[in-house]
Amino acid sequence: MKIVMKYKNRKLYDTEMSRYISVAELAKLPLDSFKVEKHLTGEDVTTDTLLGALTSENVGSEIKVQVMKHCISELQNGVEF
Repeated sequence: MKIVMKYKNRKLYDTEMSRYISVAELAKLPLDSFKVEKHLTGEDVTTDTLLGALTSENVGSEIKVQVMKHCISELQNGVEF
């Protein structure tokens, strides 16, 4: 599973690709392929980060719709977030 580190300045760092990524790039990744952790503490902030992506102006509406459809589908299949 890919680990994305979230820094205090809200930058996201893809540890697998060794580079910073945007919220839009994060939103395009398959939801079950990554985890977002706070830098230094390692706290899982995946849900908060994705919720932020849904409200971000930098993420296209087609991505937002895909994310919401996936979440609804997972909830219908009994997956807890």
